[in-house]
Amino acid sequence: MSSIEPNRPPAPVFWGELAPSDHIAHFYDDEQSFLVTLSGFIAEGLAKGEGTIVIATPDHLSALEKSLLESGIDLATAIAEDRYIPMDAETTIARFMRNKWPDDHLFANLVGELIARASKNGRSVR
Repeated sequence: MSSIEPNRPPAPVFWGELAPSDHIAHFYDDEQSFLVTLSGFIAEGLAKGEGTIVIATPDHLSALEKSLLESGIDLATAIAEDRYIPMDAETTIARFMRNKWPDDHLFANLVGELIARASKNGRSVR
């Protein structure tokens, strides 16, 4: 994670230092900070041939994809190969809700389906 102190730029984030089963939470003060961190995380995964799943609002997906394209990522190929799986947050959440409450079975099926797609050919998944 990056550390932020007043009048000091954020420290670099080294995603390679995370173990495959580590979970992280990133808190951010502004949209640009969020986008820079997310874009770096996804771009590095795609560069390593990993599968990536992003569940976000349409605005965040659009900004992320613009950033990835600007950094030279071939999104069309990554999408075709299920290495980049963008999911609209509202639509995705609706797929596992039942009577306005998350359904464990529907959630597990959805997550399992997404991970199966992203992990084809033994790929790690972000």
